[in-house]
Amino acid sequence: MKSLLMILGFLLIIMPGCGKEPEGTAPSDATMTISATPSEIDVNGDISVITVIVTRPSGLPVDDGTLIIFTTTLGGIELEAVTTNGVATNHLISGQDVGTATVTAQTTRGVETQTVSIDVAIVNKSSYPDATVTVSANPVQIEPQNEFFPEGDTSTITALISPSDGRNVDDGTMIFFSTSLGTIAPEAPTLGGVATNYLQSGPQPGTATVKAVTRGGAQGTVNVTIQDTFSASLIIVTANPSEVPRGGTSTITATLYNQFGDFVQGAPVQFSTTTGGSMASAGAILISNAFGQVTDILSVNQSTSVSSITVTAQSQLQTGSVIVTVTQ
Repeated sequence: MKSLLMILGFLLIIMPGCGKEPEGTAPSDATMTISATPSEIDVNGDISVITVIVTRPSGLPVDDGTLIIFTTTLGGIELEAVTTNGVATNHLISGQDVGTATVTAQTTRGVETQTVSIDVAIVNKSSYPDATVTVSANPVQIEPQNEFFPEGDTSTITALISPSDGRNVDDGTMIFFSTSLGTIAPEAPTLGGVATNYLQSGPQPGTATVKAVTRGGAQGTVNVTIQDTFSASLIIVTANPSEVPRGGTSTITATLYNQFGDFVQGAPVQFSTTTGGSMASAGAILISNAFGQVTDILSVNQSTSVSSITVTAQSQLQTGSVIVTVTQ
């Protein structure tokens, strides 16, 4: 009888520990899940929260303090964390390298180990590969390099960078520029998501296609017309009257047109004559008005013996003439 009581007492001592896992380990039938928020992070210190949930078959959490061991193939992570209400939390911190970080969580389950993994993309978001690049020009038409613009005309180019995820672009992000005509600085930094640059024309007219590109390859373009509107392609000269007696005068009008048939305003014009006449301007530079016109007065010498006088209007390299008949 005494021996039976001793056996029962021994069983009572050891029964409370039966089925109890060693401290820090999960039950042999526990289930682990892992998640990462967000699943894509930037380089250089961005963070993804790694969450591991460990539950019993009943759905109840494992004991607090269950130890989870973490590793990662890229970036950095704390070696271990313990559960609270069945949840262990850790943080993946990115470094300078881009790629896929495979984060692995492991726990001891009974006499075995259980492992779960998840991938987190580490990208260089400052390169903005998926951004929309909206390029604009002001003005969209400029003059070529000429007498009026000896250094070339200028258009302000702006590139608005809109990342696909809606986040703001870091100030100072370099955007790269190129042009098919004229010149532009090769790069410009962003401020408030906008990079500003300047297209400068050369002597060649035409269409300049300006391209703005992010480091990640997203790009946009805008066209700027380089068009000579201040230089005359045609000068038509008229005389009123076209027949003048010796000692008489005639009003000479020069009308300037550009290559598109538009009036050329603000262009310099000089008049000259052949023998027998003189101009009121005496060779001074006159400026064309809004209708592309310049007027001068021809005076026919009283003593001239010529039968006609040719009046020539010149603007840069372009000229136009009219013949005035001298009557007796």
